[in-house]
Amino acid sequence: METTLQEKIKEVMQQPNVSGVVCADMSGLCLGHKGDGSEKLAGPIAAMCEEANKLPTSQELPVIVVEAYGSNTEAKTLLIKQSDKVCTGIIKDV
Repeated sequence: METTLQEKIKEVMQQPNVSGVVCADMSGLCLGHKGDGSEKLAGPIAAMCEEANKLPTSQELPVIVVEAYGSNTEAKTLLIKQSDKVCTGIIKDV
């Protein structure tokens, strides 16, 4: 599984404007990260997945979008989604 996860992380990192990836289990344990994706984000990403799953939605799990704007006008977007028992956060440059 670890090799497959690392391959998927590499694949995502090659997409346009992606600057980081973090994968965590539902307990907040970091399963893998690359680029701007710090392992310190694993816990908050898992917590957001857990809370978002409580929302009344259709059968698909929700996608969380967090936009951040720094003092140096550098904008980033964090996209978070759970699939199976893995929460994935993708950091994109805007």
